[in-house]
Amino acid sequence: MRVDLDWIDRWEQAKETCPGCGMTCEHEDSPRVTLDSCDPALDDDRVAQFSWYHTSTQADWPTRDFDPAAVLTPETRMRMGGGERVSAWAARQRAKALHVGAYEAAVHNMLRRIRDQYSSRTS
Repeated sequence: MRVDLDWIDRWEQAKETCPGCGMTCEHEDSPRVTLDSCDPALDDDRVAQFSWYHTSTQADWPTRDFDPAAVLTPETRMRMGGGERVSAWAARQRAKALHVGAYEAAVHNMLRRIRDQYSSRTS
């Protein structure tokens, strides 16, 4: 099935299901969605020849000693529910996968994040 960027945007927000299996992107076994199955970046023998980018706001991400809770104030920790909940939150933050892709994918991802951040503030 061929899709456009709008469909992929909806898929990434779990607003679309795969027409073949009915899964959303949130499912552990969800299908891999690509724009072009002939894209040379999908060829395992050629993948090392390309430049890859990520869109993290952390300049040196990922670091081995990354502690997202280190910048939280005592007040913020209390608002989050205390030490146990902060620890669980920090573990989820450290477990997030790095999105690595072509330059175009990184730009698209960052623009989507900016748009989503703006729309969540105006809601």
